[in-house]
Amino acid sequence: MEQYWFAVFIPLLLLWFCWSTVSLDRRLRTVEHNLSALLRHFNIDPLALAPPSDRVKQLAADPARKIEAMRVYRQETGADLRAAKAVIDSLAARG
Repeated sequence: MEQYWFAVFIPLLLLWFCWSTVSLDRRLRTVEHNLSALLRHFNIDPLALAPPSDRVKQLAADPARKIEAMRVYRQETGADLRAAKAVIDSLAARG
C-alpha cells in the first residue's frame, strides 16, 4: 500500500514542478518584454554608462588619484570595475 502512494505522489509532484517552472518562465518573459518596451519608449539605453560627477572629474584629472576616481565612480553609479576604468581613462585622455 505504501508503494502505491509513492507511485501516485511522485508523478503528481513532478507534474506540478514542471507546470510551475513553465508558468514562471512565461511570467519572466512577459516582464522582460514589458521592460524592453518601456526602455524603448523612453529611449533608455540600459548599456549606457552614467556620466561622471564633478568630484570624479576632479579626481580623474590628477593621475595620482586615478584609482580613487574609479572607486568613487563605482560607489556613485554601481558600475563594475571595467566600466569605471573605461570612464576614468576616457576622462584622463580628454585632459
